[in-house]
Amino acid sequence: MNQPTALESGDHRLEMIRALLRRASSHPEAIEVAIKDNEATLKGAALEKEVDQIEKVIYSVPGIRKIHNQLSLLYSTEGRTEELLLENKIDERTEWVPGSLSPWIRVLLGLSGASIAYLGTRRKDLGGILLVGFGLGAVVRAITNIDTARLFELVLHPRVSLDREIEIHAPVENVYDFWSHFENYSRFMSYVQSVKINEIQGFTWTIMGPAGIPLHWEARIREMIPCQLISWESCPGALVMNSGKITFKSISKGFKTRVTVHLTYAPPGGALGSEAIRTLGFDPRSRIDSDLLMMKTLIEKS
Repeated sequence: MNQPTALESGDHRLEMIRALLRRASSHPEAIEVAIKDNEATLKGAALEKEVDQIEKVIYSVPGIRKIHNQLSLLYSTEGRTEELLLENKIDERTEWVPGSLSPWIRVLLGLSGASIAYLGTRRKDLGGILLVGFGLGAVVRAITNIDTARLFELVLHPRVSLDREIEIHAPVENVYDFWSHFENYSRFMSYVQSVKINEIQGFTWTIMGPAGIPLHWEARIREMIPCQLISWESCPGALVMNSGKITFKSISKGFKTRVTVHLTYAPPGGALGSEAIRTLGFDPRSRIDSDLLMMKTLIEKS
């Protein structure tokens, strides 16, 4: 039986599919396409929420009548909070969603807030203090575009948590071995420059922070269970307080491994600080999917 073959350079559908995948997938480089007659085979990895759109655009290619979807999926577990709380005893996450103010209203609100805060600084009484607080609140609301109630919650609990799940075509022993060698983290985590074991049975993280400034902190291992769990947390006094928990589960009769990643960090300055460093191009949330797809590729090709 003939196996599907990758699209050849002379096939006009090659560039069409590549262009369509760039629009349908945030990581088109992770998807391989093979074609035989009127059937397409998809391999590699993709985000679970993008699969329907990927299949839709592939079907739009002339001549494609059937798709064999063999993609490994990267899941965001945000829709399974209660299940995770029960299974992994993960604290409830605190994430924020942008508000609905229009850009012009945000500009007007920010300018008004700044003016009110300035007037408050000219007064030396309780009224002046209230004006400064009100004005700064309006500025923060304008910059972050977060509704007021949510903003107060984030100021009190300035924590960001990320949860992802992905399947690796490798035995659990191999996947755990890769993660338990912490120096591997810099190979797939885009912001991480190095992770080195230190003398206190922990490790030192060095990441590339906002504006290319290196940041360092110490972390300690909380728990390591071979082929099941790795967890860590930053030591007291770390510039960026954070923790991580990686769980491993053997599936498909030992031929595949399901990896669940839970990362938590507290941005300096809470919501406002996070929004500020995002404007400098530093936002771990926007890179985690690419990083995990890179990890999957490294393990499967090793």
